[in-house]
Amino acid sequence: AIIAANKTIKLQPKHPSGYFVKGIALFRSGSYEKAQAAMTEAIKINPRAIYYSLRGLIYIPQMKWDLALADLNEAIKINPQSYYGHALRGFVYKLQEKWDLALADFNKAIEINPYNDDFNVYENRVEIYEKQEKWDLAIADYSKWIEFESKNINPYTYRGLVYLKQEK
Repeated sequence: AIIAANKTIKLQPKHPSGYFVKGIALFRSGSYEKAQAAMTEAIKINPRAIYYSLRGLIYIPQMKWDLALADLNEAIKINPQSYYGHALRGFVYKLQEKWDLALADFNKAIEINPYNDDFNVYENRVEIYEKQEKWDLAIADYSKWIEFESKNINPYTYRGLVYLKQEK
């Protein structure tokens, strides 16, 4: 992927797609600083919400919360209907234990695209519901998660644990 991205960049250095692909590939390989640099180039060429969202994602495993939030806020400013902007910002807020902010973003991400399984918004939201002991909401999200991934054992197992906590 990196070789293909570099070829794209060489052929069209003013087109953001090569930097975008390179940034994703470098992120997946754990080369966060290089991934950040590639995504920054994509943003310089074309400041789209998806590029800001993915650069925000790059900051998350580095625990650079302020930088992640700045980019995710910018993504949402550019495109208020950015699924990735809301889902990722919700994830950052969840990691910071800012439950209400996280829930608001997860709810918005689900409103935008209820069937997108990237960043499993339902799984993230249900973790907050469990911490808040909102069992009925947790069960509803596990059930929705099962609708999307009926062969995944995790939502069945976790929903069963919630039923145990409720002594059902």
